[in-house]
Amino acid sequence: MKKYILTAAIFSLVTAFACKEDKPAPVVQDNSPIASKCAKVTVNVHKNKERTSWLATLSKAEIVDLLSTEMVTDSKGTTVEVANVRLSDGKEGYVEAKWLANWAVVFTQDTKAYQRNNTGSRLNPTIAAGTLGFVIDEKAEWLQVYIGQVDGQWRTQEWVNEGVSTEPSLIADAKLYEEALAVLRNKEAKDSDTRGAIKKLEGLKTSTLFSEKAEEALDSLQNSAE
Repeated sequence: MKKYILTAAIFSLVTAFACKEDKPAPVVQDNSPIASKCAKVTVNVHKNKERTSWLATLSKAEIVDLLSTEMVTDSKGTTVEVANVRLSDGKEGYVEAKWLANWAVVFTQDTKAYQRNNTGSRLNPTIAAGTLGFVIDEKAEWLQVYIGQVDGQWRTQEWVNEGVSTEPSLIADAKLYEEALAVLRNKEAKDSDTRGAIKKLEGLKTSTLFSEKAEEALDSLQNSAE
């Protein structure tokens, strides 16, 4: 009887071990994004972290998933922070982290901009309504924004506490308006590009924020042609 019990116990142990061995180990795949980011400018995404092989081009304000960041030394010996990102179509690549912002905003009114996040700090030139900006930091009700080049001056880290919207339709309108003006200001623009810019402005006549601006731009263009 004891022999039978011992044999049964050994058989149970071996069987349990065999079943455990046959069961495949779970595969852990944690490729979850750290955060959502958007491009501050039109910028290339590369297949490798050294950024020598092109993958895609991000449009200004286009949203990506941030997977990780690391410091990388390129072929010129320059060390920069590089972000591993996933595009909306599922492709993954690398872009210099400085060209990514937390999210995009549109200024819905002429807005005071400060050097630091308090109203006692130095005032910078007012940010005009309709300007597309990018949030790079926030403290309480204050947002630090990247605007880009305005009237020949780079505005890259100013603080505001009012007058912004994250409405996707307004962001899209701001992009169209900005693109159209860039073409119309380019004296070497092709006729086809100019016609495309005019069409964009005409489409903005129904915009809640850009209707008057579009009308003014079209009137100015017509007056200059006369």
